[in-house]
Amino acid sequence: MEEEKLGILNARHLILSEHDAIKPCTLFLTDNRIIVVASDGINQWIVVTVIVTFIASFMGLILRNVILFLGGLGAGIMAVLLTSLIYFVIRKRKIGKIKRLSPERILEMNEKNFEIRYTKIVKVVVRTFKTYPRGNYLFPSFQEHRHKIDFVTHEEKYSFILDRGKLQQCLNLIQQFVPGTIEIDQA
Repeated sequence: MEEEKLGILNARHLILSEHDAIKPCTLFLTDNRIIVVASDGINQWIVVTVIVTFIASFMGLILRNVILFLGGLGAGIMAVLLTSLIYFVIRKRKIGKIKRLSPERILEMNEKNFEIRYTKIVKVVVRTFKTYPRGNYLFPSFQEHRHKIDFVTHEEKYSFILDRGKLQQCLNLIQQFVPGTIEIDQA
């Protein structure tokens, strides 16, 4: 019998260690386990190119060369926009390809991918916290609710941050396969 993928959620993996890190990931909820697929970041050379174009722009400002300033600024802005668009499209395509793979093949794709078996989950702790998105002085920022969900096993604790709207879908599936383990902490 083939394992069925019941839900796909974009999340951020909260890695608590010596150097705490938050890394984007995708959670595939199946009928046996949660498969965590690590997302690759943006290529470092693209970041270097964007920084160099902005430096060229500011050099033009310092040297009072309008052409260098506008050229560097325009190239920097275009590089940021194109990089963001390309990264978005590549990530969507990658997730689309991963959806068609079997859970075993997903785990084999990358050594950073891992699984959390429902049978090993002892407790699921959900904590809601309030954040304010990045805003500026012209537009007000409204309060958002984010959710931190911890999957506690006997060996380890796995923490993820889910955006609003994704929590209920995740909890419904978890409650279905690991009943009685969910604790909701109102902070």
